[in-house]
Amino acid sequence: MNVGATDSDSVSLADGVERLMLARGLTRRQVMKRLPDPTTRWAVYRLLLKRSVDPRLSTILAICTALGVSPTELAQAAGLHQREERSELASRLRLRAAFRQLLEMEPDLAEVAVELIEATVRSLQRHAQRGEEQTGPETDGHSTSRKPGVEALARLAI
Repeated sequence: MNVGATDSDSVSLADGVERLMLARGLTRRQVMKRLPDPTTRWAVYRLLLKRSVDPRLSTILAICTALGVSPTELAQAAGLHQREERSELASRLRLRAAFRQLLEMEPDLAEVAVELIEATVRSLQRHAQRGEEQTGPETDGHSTSRKPGVEALARLAI
């Protein structure tokens, strides 16, 4: 199922699903239970065993729903679409998982979590702005004092 793959290290759709399951800490059983329509279980099972060459769109969408990802993210994980850096994809998946947990919290705890997130975002934005102010013409546009992780967090926060 590597039709449309753009590079030599592309993987199958099944491998992409497995990668996303691993990133989310999900087992096959958990994914099967999360499927919106139990009638798709057999099709998903066949896909995961790499016995399905051309799955239906409804099967792919059911997998995406079960994993909590978009079809684009699944295609990226499978190497079928121009992908983002893997670390950025993993960060996005972790961020979505954290927000999903936040939505399931009791309202009082959720409010505290939201306030902490907002404060963190403001702090990261201030830090990013200070880094931009410190950037001079002798550099290549990047501050030498800014850490790569902080820059990535600032991009995710905005």
